[in-house]
Amino acid sequence: LSDYKDDVPRVRATYLKIIRILAFIGMPLSIFLSVEAKDIIYILYGNQWDAAVPAFRILALTVWIQMTLSSSGAIFQALDKSRWLFITGNISAVIIVSSIIVGVIHGNIYAVAVYLSIGFAINFFVSFSILSFKALKMSILSFLKSFLNPTITVLIYCAFALPLSYLLRDISHPILRIAFQAFVLLATII
Repeated sequence: LSDYKDDVPRVRATYLKIIRILAFIGMPLSIFLSVEAKDIIYILYGNQWDAAVPAFRILALTVWIQMTLSSSGAIFQALDKSRWLFITGNISAVIIVSSIIVGVIHGNIYAVAVYLSIGFAINFFVSFSILSFKALKMSILSFLKSFLNPTITVLIYCAFALPLSYLLRDISHPILRIAFQAFVLLATII
């Protein structure tokens, strides 16, 4: 895209396609990871890590934010807006570190996860607002339209995944529960 740094409409159109793909993958994946948090933790670490499940469940909901936001730096660079990349990086650092500190003050890992997730959400809007306005020459509302179809996909997935999670709770093996949920996730995306 840096070859087209003077053609902002072309870079914008390409980047919006990338964002839609990242959101289309990341948003349902976030819900899947959150719904299946307990089984994932149990499979990877055992039931002695039960206390980590609520924090994982909250942080999993931010996977899509981190996936989409991680691409913004490349666009700032491609459009020769490194100064704005530096500024958003500093703002992000303040937001994220402040969120962690507030969570730590509350004294438990769940609070850290909640405040960090809030920090990620704030950072999402701040960073993408700057990227939209300063680099892509568009409004944040126009940019956020890229998330409309992935959001609809997530709502459809939630309509099936959450009741399925309740129905599958009696299946004793966590790998089977994850497999059923993965099937529903893939069926929703495809």
